[in-house]
Amino acid sequence: MAACLLLFVYESRLITEQVDDAYITYQYSKNLAEGNGYVFNVGERVEGITNPLWAVSLAVGIYLGCQVESFSHYLGVLTGIGLLLASYWYALTLLPRQYRFLACFVPLIVYASNPFINWVLSGLETGLFTACIIAALAAQNSKRTELCMFFGVLALLARPDGVLLAAALVLTQYIEQLRSTRQRLPSREILVHGGVYFITLLVLTLFRVVYFNDVVPNTFYAKVGGLPLSYGFRYIWYFLRDGAIFLVIPFAVAAIYCRALLNGVIFSVLLLLYVVFVGGDVFSNSRFLLPLIPILSAGSLFSISYLLGRHQRTSAALVILAVAMMPLWSLNGPTWSVFGANWVNQGGWSAKRMAAYPKSFSPDESVKAKIAKIRQMDPPVQLIASIGIGRLRYWSEIPVLDMLGLTNKIIAKHPQDVDGVVLAGHFRSNADYVLSRRPDVILIQRKGSVFYPILPVHNGLWSHPGLDADYRWDNEIGGYVRKSYPQPAI
Repeated sequence: MAACLLLFVYESRLITEQVDDAYITYQYSKNLAEGNGYVFNVGERVEGITNPLWAVSLAVGIYLGCQVESFSHYLGVLTGIGLLLASYWYALTLLPRQYRFLACFVPLIVYASNPFINWVLSGLETGLFTACIIAALAAQNSKRTELCMFFGVLALLARPDGVLLAAALVLTQYIEQLRSTRQRLPSREILVHGGVYFITLLVLTLFRVVYFNDVVPNTFYAKVGGLPLSYGFRYIWYFLRDGAIFLVIPFAVAAIYCRALLNGVIFSVLLLLYVVFVGGDVFSNSRFLLPLIPILSAGSLFSISYLLGRHQRTSAALVILAVAMMPLWSLNGPTWSVFGANWVNQGGWSAKRMAAYPKSFSPDESVKAKIAKIRQMDPPVQLIASIGIGRLRYWSEIPVLDMLGLTNKIIAKHPQDVDGVVLAGHFRSNADYVLSRRPDVILIQRKGSVFYPILPVHNGLWSHPGLDADYRWDNEIGGYVRKSYPQPAI
């Protein structure tokens, strides 16, 4: 286990490229640190992110003078270590005393999984959120109620779906009460436990109502609703196909015989239902389902201990083989895409490591070059409309209108547009509104281009008469520029 932790630290010694969505959070953190408010564009109070704890933590780093990419990376390393240790702790709470040595293998399985290596150092809050979940489950099994509530509150502040953890913890406590005392009314301890989460949610919601004039993050409107249930089921299938399927049967055995696994079972069911409801995620490598890896792993190792304790060595050997197949499959299994979209293909665990470790951080030069051209325009650009908004906004320091609605309430609440490829979180559009804002630059592909995927936002703008009337294509920028700007010299 120590070797696993040291290898992770060694591989993480250099900063790797972070996803564009992380830069959306960075922009909120930057504005907060500089006294401009918890906003994406100064003066526009829209909650376009769902990770307030992560954003505030990064704001502290920026305020102290740290480069945000570096601070986020090393914070990700710390939360990754925390997740591996929490996974070990959770397994300890499930295993019989004579088989507790098996818990050392859980961090290895988690570390070798594609969701871990792809998302813990991505610049997003995934590692922090998952570490809090597993630590809370372990603390509950260890009868450390105060520590359980502490990690539960952190999970609520890290992401909105932390409410699933709160529900699982309280429900587990109530079921245990029924088992032991047959008392149906919740005890004082349960009421206090649930009350802490309720007050946290209440305070967070009141802040959203007062500051953003909304009860949920704006991303809820931009990303949820209108997707077929098949999207969520497909997302779960890709998670299973990536190696987790080898742990399903051993975990099912543990769910029957391991009483301490109850909170993990309840949380897993709630998380799977949530993923089906929201339609999964457009990104590959199962970001939303990373918390299931340590739960499935710990449960599978309990199954091994259960079979060994009953001298069923043949069955135990089969389970050991299945558990070992999970990291091996992640190492060498097939690459995959989301919803058939090859443009978001990502390799397996070994391919990711060969591509990402070790190398120093190098910003996307194409985005940098595009920003440099935009900043040279005269008169100065006041507003850019774009789909990819993270790096563009953070590096350019020019206000950006998100045409998918993450940071814009009007577009996020516009009815779903199905004229184009529908991907999770990428199906909102409102061409009338975008053009009414009169952006100086619109960064989309040229009208008539053949590329994948053509989203509703592309078709909406291409078919709008205002695009051809007021804008011209600019090859140097790779987007549309208002005709009031002079033509570049030939």
